[in-house]
Amino acid sequence: RGGLVIETIDANPKYVALTIFGRDRLTLLQGLNSNDLIIVEYSPESRNIGDRWYTDLRCISIRRTIKMNQQ
Repeated sequence: RGGLVIETIDANPKYVALTIFGRDRLTLLQGLNSNDLIIVEYSPESRNIGDRWYTDLRCISIRRTIKMNQQ
């Protein structure tokens, strides 16, 4: 199990935390740099615990669109 935090690109950027399960999917993170522009496909999953709702965003795929230089 692993995870990553991404920043969205829009008028009001937001940080989004995603979880990744499985060795095959963890390899999706290899070779990514913090400045890379990526497209993430994810699946939202919610559950109710004690009258509160919790939502996970499970990463399905990551595709790098532009490799940026690290500074």
